[in-house]
Amino acid sequence: MCYTKQVADFELSAPRAQERALLVEVPHAGVTIPEALRGEIIASEQAMLRDADLFVDRLYAHAPERGAHLLVAKLSRYVVDLNRAQHGIQSVPIDAAHGNESFSWSVPPGPARCAA
Repeated sequence: MCYTKQVADFELSAPRAQERALLVEVPHAGVTIPEALRGEIIASEQAMLRDADLFVDRLYAHAPERGAHLLVAKLSRYVVDLNRAQHGIQSVPIDAAHGNESFSWSVPPGPARCAA
């Protein structure tokens, strides 16, 4: 599947005080799954919420007032993980949602390409 609709993947807040060389990153705060991708996600909503860092963005909401940039993910880590490099995902064993059948998945090398 090729997803090309522009969405807000993250929110970057600039410092509102004396700028410091500090970035506060909350890469797993997002819970949004774009409608076009919902059918691709087999995890339950409860599982996705459990894997999110709920309310951590609120803990650090005052970082810009202290001179830091604040980077907060808006999309679920099931869609994009701001904590991973482009080639930072390796094949991992996963228990299948149906039974205890085990399988592996991996991300193809390089960015996914969409047909024109």
